[in-house]
Amino acid sequence: MRVAILGTGKMGAAVAGRLQETGFELHLWNRTPAKAEALGLGTVASNPEAAAAAAEVVISVLTGPSAVRAVYGRLEPGTRVFLEMSTAGPDIAEELGTRFESLVAAPIIAAPPVVRRGEAYILTGGPEEAVERAGPVLNALGEHRHVGTRRRAAEMKLLNNAMLAVTTAAAAELVEATVHAGLSREEAFAFAKRHIPYLDMRRSGFLGGPYEPLTFALKDMLKDVDLALEAFDGKEFPMPILKAVRRAFKEVAPQHGEKELTAVLERYRKK
Repeated sequence: MRVAILGTGKMGAAVAGRLQETGFELHLWNRTPAKAEALGLGTVASNPEAAAAAAEVVISVLTGPSAVRAVYGRLEPGTRVFLEMSTAGPDIAEELGTRFESLVAAPIIAAPPVVRRGEAYILTGGPEEAVERAGPVLNALGEHRHVGTRRRAAEMKLLNNAMLAVTTAAAAELVEATVHAGLSREEAFAFAKRHIPYLDMRRSGFLGGPYEPLTFALKDMLKDVDLALEAFDGKEFPMPILKAVRRAFKEVAPQHGEKELTAVLERYRKK
């Protein structure tokens, strides 16, 4: 099966690596061509429409709403299936669906190394027939669950990422508070991860640095928190906790935005 991958950042590269390993013919495009070429996988197209034209399934893994709109504005629906895996929000998912009937919102709930192993968890929203046609690709990446509409899939992804932001910021604040009060950093982190086990994959940052491995940039988390607030917050249902978390990420983003999201610890270490 011929697959186009539009966007070869960390997640797009993980998707490409897994699909190449499992026998798919790849056609890649990235806004910065050198990033796609550096993967040494498949063929690299000079523009997204050229990559998509050669494919039966088109996967987009882009940085946000503006990038998704810009790329899809250059594509034609045709008979191919589109798997939109970017975190761009429910409005974008619905907007694209009005033009691309075979588009499936397919956000990934997994870090790039997990995707690379073929153990991703993918939410799918949209036409079941399109999901079935893209089945070989989805199965190669991991487990997938159809959740109904495109909007519903996009909202569930934002819930997941907002929860990651909240728990990371809460752990950062509490670890630094207890270190300040006299606990060792190892003791403080051990208690935090008893409640949030997945913090362990980011232990380096909590134990003093560096903020590695870089699987989810702080600036991208800030973008996702903004999308979650746009989707869910309002007068009828205010979200003060998520807004406070956003302030913490926004405060350190100018200096630490390119680092792993645990760099939100800098908000508390400087106090």
